Amino acid sequence: MEDLHSMMEVMMTQMKKQDKLDTIKAKLQSFENELQGVKDSLNFVHAEVEELKKGGTAHKESAEELKSKVQMLLNENTRLNNSVIDLKARSMRDNLLFFNIDEPTGEEKEDTTEIILALLEDKLEIPDARNKVKIDRSHRLGPKRRNTQSGQQRQQTTNKPDQLS
Repeated sequence: MEDLHSMMEVMMTQMKKQDKLDTIKAKLQSFENELQGVKDSLNFVHAEVEELKKGGTAHKESAEELKSKVQMLLNENTRLNNSVIDLKARSMRDNLLFFNIDEPTGEEKEDTTEIILALLEDKLEIPDARNKVKIDRSHRLGPKRRNTQSGQQRQQTTNKPDQLS
């Protein structure tokens, strides 16, 4: 009986060891499953990082392209501004400005061309200015002022300024 009892103890010990091995096996399987989940997550994150790198490269190329276009537009804007300034200067080359002309008295409509021609003959002493100087158009600059003797501006345009000789 003692043999039986000792066999029973050996079997109980082996069963406890078997239970411990089963528990260790279950925990090991659980760790393997968790490790696989971490590997899958790591692979997913790695794929996302690679995608972001590719997207970052595309954005960098796009930003460089946009910088190039902006610089091209700035250069074109500068060129157009210079062209506008040149055109304005060319359109004004035949213009003459007269300052400090006395205001006419009364409410009648003023004839700015006649005022300029009279100024040329009387003040600048250009003989026969009415026949020698061709005025395309003339007008006042600014509003008419009441009770002023000077400070008004008038403009006249001639075809050829060298005709005054």
